[in-house]
Amino acid sequence: MQTKLPSQQRISKSTGRIMLGFGVFFDLLPIILLVVVGFFVISSLGMGNYSEDVTNLSKADKAIEEGGFWNTVAGWGIKGTAYTRIGGRAAKDTVKIALFGGGSALIFGPPLYMIGSFVASILAYLFFTIWFFIKGVNIWTFGSAQRVLVNMGSIIVEHIPGLDLLPGITFMVWRHVVISRAEDTLKDSELLHKTTQQINLLNKIHV
Repeated sequence: MQTKLPSQQRISKSTGRIMLGFGVFFDLLPIILLVVVGFFVISSLGMGNYSEDVTNLSKADKAIEEGGFWNTVAGWGIKGTAYTRIGGRAAKDTVKIALFGGGSALIFGPPLYMIGSFVASILAYLFFTIWFFIKGVNIWTFGSAQRVLVNMGSIIVEHIPGLDLLPGITFMVWRHVVISRAEDTLKDSELLHKTTQQINLLNKIHV
């Protein structure tokens, strides 16, 4: 008769996948921050107001539909003027975005990304330290060489410009999940072996 024991996995497969999802979120957080800041920068540039030209185009179409020589001439004249003004405003807006939006991105983008990456990594370390601890896993233990290497690699990647573009947090979470499950599988195997030995010993005694 084969002895079976319930698995003692601290990190289930579903929990591991959720953790990885949060790891991806923290890795993308600096990029999300850049997009949000870029949106507000472009929004604050004061783009041209096209509502008047759109209204004039509507009036021109209505005049052309009513027919008649003068209505048609006036309608196409209004449309030409509106399209010219729209083109001029669009060109000005493009220059604004290129000069101010693009210039701001070049000047403030890299430092903002570095700051965002640093803050995101600190928040991620706190977040996952607490989450793993709740699950009974100490990811900062010095008793596991693998965990120490994973943590050192993640810290190096997340705090060196250029390297911080790599998904260091996601990799760290993935490795700690894998290590935790491997440790638990080994414990399950050892417990099963001891239990089997004890059962065999009891059977010999009763025989």
